[in-house]
Amino acid sequence: RRHTRLLTVTGVQSVLFRSGTPIEPRVVSKSSNYIVLKWTSSNSVLTNYTVEMRCCQEMTWVEAHCTENLVGQGCTVSDTTATLIGLNSESEYHFRVYAEHRNWKSDVSFPIKAMTTTKATEEGM
Repeated sequence: RRHTRLLTVTGVQSVLFRSGTPIEPRVVSKSSNYIVLKWTSSNSVLTNYTVEMRCCQEMTWVEAHCTENLVGQGCTVSDTTATLIGLNSESEYHFRVYAEHRNWKSDVSFPIKAMTTTKATEEGM
């Protein structure tokens, strides 16, 4: 059984979320080959999170890869931050996050768009 609750998210009024859905994913830093993503938990239960991504006008979501990954390939983390790696420079990506606990999965977060930097930008720093 899923529970729902009403939350107000910055820039969006009265959006209905299923309990546990990660909210407000945002980029906290980036380079030419990685992006650090952070989100807010709406769940009081100890939960893992999985990050999915799309690149370059693709329509299919795939699991991202991150340095904090807990199991196998992909990006499953126990915190609300993930360093997404193996990205191409100067590329636009979309990311979304969902929570997992035992046999339960939340709805996915609203996707966010982020662009990696150029290598020249890093060398000029």
